Amino acid sequence: MSRVLRMLRSRRNVFTLGRQVNGGAAEPVADPSVVRIQHVRFKRKVFRPWNVAGAGLMVFFCYHIYKGAIWGPLDKFLDDELASMSAEERRELAGVDKNGRKVKNTEDILSIPLPFTTRMVKQPPYAGNSPEWKAFVKLSKDNELRAKIENDVCNVVQRLLQNSTFLTNRLGKEMRVSRKMLTFNYPNRPPSVFMRKNIVVDDATISITEKPVHPWVQTRIMQALWPSALAVSLWTFSGALVKQNMDSAARLLGIEQSGLSSSNVSLAVEQVDRKLKEIASSKTFSSPNFPPTPGSKPEGTANGGLPSNTSSASREKSTEPTTASVDRPLPSDPSALSDKMLSAKDLYLIKVTQEHTSGPWQKFKQSLGLHWKPKQTCLPQPGSIAITGLVSFEAPHAYITCEVKIWYNAVSKAYEMRSSTVRVKEIQPKRQVPLMK
Repeated sequence: MSRVLRMLRSRRNVFTLGRQVNGGAAEPVADPSVVRIQHVRFKRKVFRPWNVAGAGLMVFFCYHIYKGAIWGPLDKFLDDELASMSAEERRELAGVDKNGRKVKNTEDILSIPLPFTTRMVKQPPYAGNSPEWKAFVKLSKDNELRAKIENDVCNVVQRLLQNSTFLTNRLGKEMRVSRKMLTFNYPNRPPSVFMRKNIVVDDATISITEKPVHPWVQTRIMQALWPSALAVSLWTFSGALVKQNMDSAARLLGIEQSGLSSSNVSLAVEQVDRKLKEIASSKTFSSPNFPPTPGSKPEGTANGGLPSNTSSASREKSTEPTTASVDRPLPSDPSALSDKMLSAKDLYLIKVTQEHTSGPWQKFKQSLGLHWKPKQTCLPQPGSIAITGLVSFEAPHAYITCEVKIWYNAVSKAYEMRSSTVRVKEIQPKRQVPLMK
């Protein structure tokens, strides 16, 4: 029955087959108001167990290779280090004491210093039963130890002088101690301590606490952030330049430099007013450095022309450039000149600037030499004594006298070289000749 019904359906038009095969006119655009519903079928991913098995085997092999190549040697190294540690180091690593009790960790996880919060705290004096004072008393009674310290100080200074090529090239390298005058200074109190605030993050809280700073670190920070000598010198330069400009302005206004009293000011105002009236009353104002005004006549004949006896040579001479009239000579070496030579105006401005700032620049150099100090040393550790005095050395060509200040820690019996200073005070040559014959 279905075959019979299938035969009764309408056949395709024979005349439209060519258009359907070869393409014809574009089909009409569907109306957007018409809703067309299309069925979409989503294809699900097929589970493939071979992919999972291959990925598992790859992870297994990579893990074994990583464990054998990296974790194996590392575990062996840690086991060897643990076996070589003492019992005390093992307890410290485990965080327990001798009785097996857990020790609380007091170390901070993170500490952030706060800038501009550093202050110097003065320490209390040494007590009679303190270990530092006992070490001072013991050292003061031991003459042999003090003699040994003096010899060590002389040897240290001698090595410093011999390592200086500037001195050895002029005075010779062979040196011996000729005289020494050293004293032991026992301080009554330990050096001051630098305290700085920090943001501390520990296991339980976040807080702001004050912690000590090493003197050497604080000294380097102060040298980098507070260049006091340069700041004072720049301030002196600026003050001298401003004072010079004010004096120049006062001279232009007719004010005497001795003072600015009311009579001087009134007299200066009258003089300036009179000069301004004279300038305003004059019809023309010309200067030798500027061209004449249109109403003025050039020097020469009465009719304003050139003199009749002016020759062609004088005309050619008058047309030559006048750049050679600059009072600053140019360098004679052509290689010293740049590709673009400085004009007369630039040379004049450079010369005027140098002359104008010569006085303040001398003030700057004087202030810098007055306030400049050698490299600042850090404060010594508590329990240190100062060995100060003069040490004189004899070189092949001169005598050298040095001023020393060496710190010696009586508790740890070590020298504080970061806090010590050695300065050459005088060099006296053995043979002197007159400078003028």
